[in-house]
Amino acid sequence: MDVFRVLAHWDDTAGVWWAESEDVRGLVAESATLEGLLDDIKHLIPDLLELNHGSSARQVQIHLLADRIEGILIAA
Repeated sequence: MDVFRVLAHWDDTAGVWWAESEDVRGLVAESATLEGLLDDIKHLIPDLLELNHGSSARQVQIHLLADRIEGILIAA
């Protein structure tokens, strides 16, 4: 089964998650939640694979790697 690696990043200024992938040419998406981003990615990947490779129906996996840095205050 093919596995497609997708990187998700948090944009603190815009308040959204955005995604990119070297494995799926043309994949760019954003959403307010990580779950919403994954849902968008699930709908975009089949179309992009068909456009890029003429792929037929098959089962694939998405390896979603999320990156978010969050500051916290530690009381003295």
